[in-house]
Amino acid sequence: MVLALTMRDQGMNIFNFVMLAIALSSVYVRVRSSLKPNVAKDLSSLRFPVDEPSHRQGEHMKSGMLGSLSALAVVALAATGCADTSASGEQDGTLSYAISLPASTMDPAQVRVAAELIYLLPVYDRLVEVKPATAELAPMLATEWTIGDDYVDFSLRQGLNFPDGAPFDAAAVKANIERSKATEGSGVASDLGGVTTAEVIDEYTVRINTDGPSAWLPGILGGRAGMMVAPSALGANLGVKPMGIGMWTLDNFDPAKVTYTATENYWDAEDQKSDRLEIRFLADDNARFNALRTGEIDTTFIRPNQVSEAENSGLTTNVVSAATTFPFHINTARSGLSDIRIRHALQYGIDRAAISDLVLDGYCDPNEQLFSPSSGQHSDATLYPYDPDRSRALLAEAGAENLPLVIGVADIDQYRTMAEVMQSQLNDAGFDVSVQVMPSGSTRERFSITQDIDLAFSPSGTHVDPSQVYSTFVAPNAPYNPGGTTDPSIEALANEALGVKDTDSRNAVYQDMSLKIAEEAKSLTVCSARLIYAYNDYVTGFEGARDAPLMEFRGVAG
Repeated sequence: MVLALTMRDQGMNIFNFVMLAIALSSVYVRVRSSLKPNVAKDLSSLRFPVDEPSHRQGEHMKSGMLGSLSALAVVALAATGCADTSASGEQDGTLSYAISLPASTMDPAQVRVAAELIYLLPVYDRLVEVKPATAELAPMLATEWTIGDDYVDFSLRQGLNFPDGAPFDAAAVKANIERSKATEGSGVASDLGGVTTAEVIDEYTVRINTDGPSAWLPGILGGRAGMMVAPSALGANLGVKPMGIGMWTLDNFDPAKVTYTATENYWDAEDQKSDRLEIRFLADDNARFNALRTGEIDTTFIRPNQVSEAENSGLTTNVVSAATTFPFHINTARSGLSDIRIRHALQYGIDRAAISDLVLDGYCDPNEQLFSPSSGQHSDATLYPYDPDRSRALLAEAGAENLPLVIGVADIDQYRTMAEVMQSQLNDAGFDVSVQVMPSGSTRERFSITQDIDLAFSPSGTHVDPSQVYSTFVAPNAPYNPGGTTDPSIEALANEALGVKDTDSRNAVYQDMSLKIAEEAKSLTVCSARLIYAYNDYVTGFEGARDAPLMEFRGVAG
């Protein structure tokens, strides 16, 4: 506004305006780099728009340049009047992060959306830790475990107490397992579906029995199923009053911002680098980015089209090959999709690399499988090069030229655009595809229950054990297999993997299964995501996670 009035009243031409903006932005960069985090956060009220993402590159560059320069100029003018330029940026003891989903509960048994796990991890250590950067299993509340044929024995960390003073012991683990399986509506019950009983061997040893091979269990107990609640609180309102053993203790529960304070006398104090933690809900991509750039938050994830601007603003970025893949699941009970020739025609009909470049600026690696290349379960084989002529030939062979198909996708810009690009490619390959955009959360119901769409987009990620990929997307009773189709060879590989104790050998079985699922074209997978994290330069120890909801902030200072 100030610049606009100056330009109008003094007859400033556009060249001089841009030069002034550049000069002011330079002042901003120097001032911003010198701010303490708490001073930077005081600038958060100076909101300014970031241009909406545009896939028309020229339009984006033009509007983004002018919008960004004018915004930087306004902030610079404000900052010069209030900043302590003699102080260098430093940590203030509070680590703040933003995600795109609000918190709904702090009860592990009631979590329904995987992304919400990030709110629970600070207050609930698990029996097993799943390392965020590698998915490697490591001791946590359990110091070691022994896998038997149909059980796993866990040796527990000694000398720990819950916040109410009760000891953490085998009896507490037994109570948690029983509660998770028996509580009506428990979201954890499905994770522990293969568990039969838990028994106390001695004070610090618990045996968890299974109805078959048990090699999958330690991984499962690295997620919500392994979160240990104080026995006295198992029947209480854990939704807003968690009672666990964790690096942080809940300070205030608000769906828009959950705050925590460092737990006193925490058993792993070496990793406890921040005094306070804040996890904020900011649904809009631009709002999150603005909050990061002004120092209102310390770190968050960003979209591919924001990388250049983040780096130009002095932020540090880190790209992580994620566990998440982007598949469109296929209902084999509809529209002749039980015919493998039609499913193969779908595979050859999409240009995965082009979709990644157009929609995700190349930050998604073309992939035909449900497992990500960054996992140990992905096969190196490539089956379906882009070949629309072959798609048309397969459709003709099946007598299904111009086959009408409906794709359902949530109303999220990135997902919707991906479906629309794929729609254009498949129509060129001989299909007659339409896209139905629906509220987030409705896709599974339309695909699995009412079954009035043929393909549904749902990212495959946030699985602490690879067995969950099969049980969620491929098994005859899987939520994303409404056709209930099964392949005996895939089922046999899935069952075999459950009992393989050595990690490398187990991954080899999953690689065979992953390839077989791709050969059967059980889903139309586009690519494997790369997550992009950005953070201010005073943040230390931050790497991000290959599965964002499983990020813990251990060893991170803000």
